[in-house]
Amino acid sequence: MKVFFIFSFLIVAFSSFGIKAYYYFTSYYSIDSKPYIEMYFAFVGNSLTYEKREDVYRAIIELTFLFKQNNEVKLYDKIYVDAPQLSDTTRRTDFVYVHRMFIEPGAYNLELIVRDTLEKSAKCEKRFSDVVQILPLGNDLRASGISLIEKSQPTEKENMFSKSGYDLFPYISDFFPSNVRKIQAYIEFYNTVTVFSSEDFLVRYYIKKVTGNQPFENYV
Repeated sequence: MKVFFIFSFLIVAFSSFGIKAYYYFTSYYSIDSKPYIEMYFAFVGNSLTYEKREDVYRAIIELTFLFKQNNEVKLYDKIYVDAPQLSDTTRRTDFVYVHRMFIEPGAYNLELIVRDTLEKSAKCEKRFSDVVQILPLGNDLRASGISLIEKSQPTEKENMFSKSGYDLFPYISDFFPSNVRKIQAYIEFYNTVTVFSSEDFLVRYYIKKVTGNQPFENYV
């Protein structure tokens, strides 16, 4: 029995003026079969406004999520993300943030608002729209979305990057420079017991050529 899945992802860069961030999302199912969306953000430290508080410099980002159907908000969330605290603003660093939300199956229009809370000019806020499609789990073999991984390590203390016993640090870019020698990815498969029973099964994955359905020989 052969089952084929085709995976793709879109990484979005916010405007080059004001706050700079990269973003993409994928979806998974929890252990009790509830779908949830996992969002990955990479923020450029030099694009943020810092303020000195209690002998350290802080930057705070506001993220607002609006999931709409027929212009009606079905799911809403607003969170605040603290940038790493600094003792010297000449040493600003980029950082990554992961956010997860349970969501009902369906098609949504996502409006994402990213705001630098300490920047007072018009460039403090960026908006982005996307389409989100969440399928019910069902009983057939199903795969989650795919997450690109920069590095992984066994989890010692639970944190936002923890998943299945490992800390998975996302790779939030669609560019792979020549010094990158391997591509790591994380994916989950569901209903394998229902479909395969006690039989062993093989997962084969590869990078395929844009002009055809053939894999690159060195990336299988």
